[in-house]
Amino acid sequence: DTVRKLCDHDWDVEENPVSDDYGELAGFKSIRRSDHVKGKDEHGLLHVANGKYTCITNETFYKFAQELINFGFNCRNGGTFNDGQMLFLSMKADGYQICGEPFENYAVLSNSFNGMKPFALYFTDVRIICLNTYMCATQAKNAVFSVRHTANADWYIEAAVEAMRTQNDHKLEFKRNMEALAMKPVQDADIWEMAKAAFPIKEGDENKVRAPHSGAHCVVV
Repeated sequence: DTVRKLCDHDWDVEENPVSDDYGELAGFKSIRRSDHVKGKDEHGLLHVANGKYTCITNETFYKFAQELINFGFNCRNGGTFNDGQMLFLSMKADGYQICGEPFENYAVLSNSFNGMKPFALYFTDVRIICLNTYMCATQAKNAVFSVRHTANADWYIEAAVEAMRTQNDHKLEFKRNMEALAMKPVQDADIWEMAKAAFPIKEGDENKVRAPHSGAHCVVV
């Protein structure tokens, strides 16, 4: 609740019919802030969308954020753009090390109510401090997953949560395996076998690899 308040996320969205002087406009709805932004737009209008558009709410946004906290991420910063049309929460996994080597990256949870961005999680090394850095950090190539604002969005988000749990399990297993390998002695012969496995010589290759001799370096001819 404190994070939501500090990041201006302590509100949600309302979907209402769209009307003009002649009555209700079929097939369209307005997306508004539930707190109605005072002094800017008395109606808190975020977007006018077609009837198939389904809002992924801030409540859902923070349920997923809680899952990231359960995985060891900590909230770093967050905010909104265009009075709440787009919002983000930047998180970081502190203290994740393998053999004493720190691995750092930002996990950015992003959403929008104007059709500009999907509900998505991005891994990036960009620290968001403005709209420009937000757009850089939330490029499609950085996305771990993205969910469009459709009627079955909740199902896809739940699937993404399960995928994140699996990924977290793999990360912990990878950490254990790497630390175990780091403690395993490696002989010269082992290095040679690793090199052959990593760079296999195929029939017809012109380059030949000479096996190392005692006191000599491996030479590629």
